[in-house]
Amino acid sequence: MGMNKKRKTRKKKVLSDLHRKLYLARVVIPSVKEETADLREKIKIPQPAIVINNYPYLVKDITNTAFVTVLIIAFQIFLFLMLKFHVITLPGINY
Repeated sequence: MGMNKKRKTRKKKVLSDLHRKLYLARVVIPSVKEETADLREKIKIPQPAIVINNYPYLVKDITNTAFVTVLIIAFQIFLFLMLKFHVITLPGINY
């Protein structure tokens, strides 16, 4: 008893043919890509300048975030030193 080889169905054959056609179409596309790249080089689109004043709230938000972050870190250092020098004690925490 030999192992029967699975045969391709009609749908698989059609799909295979479509894949081949797509592959051949992709081979042709690079020349089109080169042409579009050449056109892009010829037509230079000016890049918009970055204007900081478009977001006036941004500087305020960043300073507030930095201020809160510094406060949190300072409080953590303060709490650590208080625990380390046994000014306050918390059950289960030993430094």
